[in-house]
Formats: sequence, C-alpha cells, structure tokens
Amino acid sequence: MKLGSGCHMLLSCRIDNALPFWRRYPDHDVPLVEFSLLEIVCETASAHYGFPVEVLPREPGHFALLISGRADDLPAEIETATIVSHHLNLTLRRLLDCTLNVIFSKPFLQIVLLPEVFGRLTGLHRHRFYRERPVPLYENQLTPFCSWSTEAVLFLESEYAELIAKDSSDEEWNVWILRVRTTLEKLKPDPENAIQWLEKLAPSNFQKSSEYWSVDHDLTKPTLAGAPSLAEALGLFRDWIVQQRDREERSTRLRPEIARAVAYIHDHLESGLSQEKVAQMIQMSASHFGYLFKKELGIPYLDYVLQSRIERSKQYLGSGLYRHYELAEKVGFNSYPHFAAMFKKSTGMTLSEYKNTIKPNIMLDRKY
Repeated sequence: MKLGSGCHMLLSCRIDNALPFWRRYPDHDVPLVEFSLLEIVCETASAHYGFPVEVLPREPGHFALLISGRADDLPAEIETATIVSHHLNLTLRRLLDCTLNVIFSKPFLQIVLLPEVFGRLTGLHRHRFYRERPVPLYENQLTPFCSWSTEAVLFLESEYAELIAKDSSDEEWNVWILRVRTTLEKLKPDPENAIQWLEKLAPSNFQKSSEYWSVDHDLTKPTLAGAPSLAEALGLFRDWIVQQRDREERSTRLRPEIARAVAYIHDHLESGLSQEKVAQMIQMSASHFGYLFKKELGIPYLDYVLQSRIERSKQYLGSGLYRHYELAEKVGFNSYPHFAAMFKKSTGMTLSEYKNTIKPNIMLDRKY
C-alpha cells in the first residue's frame, strides 16, 4: 500500500473495553487522564518513527492519528503501519494498563476529506465485536455487516426454550453458547442487532411455579451493550443463566400476596413505596401486611425496601453507567445527601470507596 507524495493516512484509535478503564478515575480526573493518554501516544509515535504525526481527539478515549508527508516519510506497507499500533499498545499497556482498538484508513490525497474519513472509521470500530481481542483492522479489508436473519436464529431460540424448560447441565448450556457464537460469527449481523437479540432472550422466566415467587426476584437482566466482543457478551449471558438457575435452586417460597408485593417493590424502587400503598395494591390492611411481610421474609417492610434500594444502587455503581448524584433519584431517595448517608450507614463505605472495591459489571438492566 504505497502512499504517494502529499498522501495522508488516518488511524482511528479507541480504548478497548473503555468502561472499566474510565471507572478507575474520579470524574474530575478524566481530562487529566485524557491529556496524559494523548501525550503518551504523540511521544511514542514520534520517538519510534520520526514522521509527522498529529493527534486529533474526538472524545475521551477516542482519537485519531494523522500521518502525513512524502512517500519516503510514511509507512509504505500495511505491515509497517501495523507496527504503529503495536508499539502504541505496548506503551499504553505498560503505563496506563489499557489497549487500543485501531482502524487504518485507506490513503487519501486531500486533507479536506479528513472529517469524512474520521467519521467513516468511527463506524467501523463495531467490527471489533467479532474479534476475541483487539487487532489492527484495515478499512479496505472490512465488509458491511449482514442484515439480521430471523430464520437463521429460530433454531437457536427453540433450543434455548427447551434448555430453560428443563434442568439443563452446564455442558448443555456451553454447547448452546458455542452454537450461538458460531452462528453469529458466520452471519456477522450488525452487533447492535446481535446484542438486542440476546437481551430479548434473557427475560424468559426460569420459575417453574406461577404460584410462588422467589425472594431473589430482583436479579437483574443482562445489559450487554458495553461488551467489547461477542465472546464476552456470551460469557456475560451465560453467567446470567447460571445466576438465575442457582437463585431458583435456593429460592424461598412466599405466600402469593407477599410475592406480588416483593415483585412490585423491585419494579418500582424509584418511586414512593409506603407500606400503606403496597398493602392497598395487594388488597390488605397495612398492619396485617406488615405482620405477614416480616413473618415471611424475616425483616420489617421498610428495612427491606431500604435494603433493596441500597442493593440496586450497588448494581448501578458496578455498571459504571451513572454518576453518583444521579443514583439517588433512580433508587427512590428524595435527596442525594440522604442517599449518600444511608449508603454509608448500610455498607460502612462511601459511594466512591465502594465503587473502588468492585469489578466492572455491565449486567444491568437499562430499564431501571
């Protein structure tokens, strides 16, 4: 791939699996981290190659390298261009413990085409989804995603329903997961369509009995949109299946009216949940409801609601999708200071302290 005089090449770079990377840093440190990242990239490219390189930031964790000059000043072949991303990744793994997903553009002559080229490459980052790990990708080697084929996955859906209906073994689930991966990698639909399909499968009810509900009704459904690859998305999906199955095995059976109350609580944690309101919903007096609730679950009603809200806020913190001050309203607290105080009282840690102790988790239903 020879670059003629006055040619340009753009390398669109994005931090791979960016969610856990940015979760390491407080919000006020993000600009400093981004500045350090770009400085490292610029210095590394210049030190190794000596040709003009300009760094063009787009958003935190996403930038482009513009390589311009005469043919003898620029990488002349794809193999040489690959070395650029290789050295960048070596340096960034050592200094910032992160990896870049890099897309190489086709060479172009007119610099005015830069915005168009950058925008085109940005969309191509989705091709990373079908690679188990980030590897350099080249614009002229990538083909459009295929349209979604419902017929191709009908068999997978029927198998899934059968596995749900019986006590399937880990081996049976592993075989199904492998078949899904093989099918989707062969079809290569738009990653968004593949993710949506998996997420729609997840709400299937594992409960065998409609008369009783589990105390663990609040198990979140997997949100897989942040998964960098199909392999990781399927791993998260399988983890969710295992959690569902394990929770059902140890579930506690409740009276139907208390089960309905528990379900209502977890579906409406963001709203007002007075004991009177929930008791009225199940057509029971507030006092009798409070008595039965504590008898069935071993915890007073208001304590259970508070505990559920704190647990839900932990899930949000693990997802990394929301800022601290946004969580209070999402889990039903009237003010952030009250929420922060109750969280610390319950966990013994501040929100920031707790966030630093947990691993990234994107198994969160965006509905909540």
